[in-house]
Amino acid sequence: PWWRCRGPWFFPRPHFCPLHLNRRLVSGDAVVQVCSTITCAYLCYYTADSVCGTSGVIATLTCGVLTQAFGSAMINDVEMMSAFWGLVEQLLNTLLFTLGGLVFGDVISNHGERKG
Repeated sequence: PWWRCRGPWFFPRPHFCPLHLNRRLVSGDAVVQVCSTITCAYLCYYTADSVCGTSGVIATLTCGVLTQAFGSAMINDVEMMSAFWGLVEQLLNTLLFTLGGLVFGDVISNHGERKG
């Protein structure tokens, strides 16, 4: 039943609780592995920045370090996860330097037209 997760009889809990997450992911959970790392990073950033009012970047960095230290034992396909994050890193670096080049080019081209 849905109240099966350990708890008092007057405090029912849903069937899917964090106690079920304490397991190693199987090979069919490749999408779950990737989505869980993305979701964990995003929720960590959002919670720290919006809810707690602290640095979301430092909180996400801490989340990544803790995930690497303690969560890597739950990941089944380490090569797939490494390849995915390598691809994401390359795509975001390309986007970052493209946008940086566009902004820098705009600044250089409008150098003589300062308003003031």
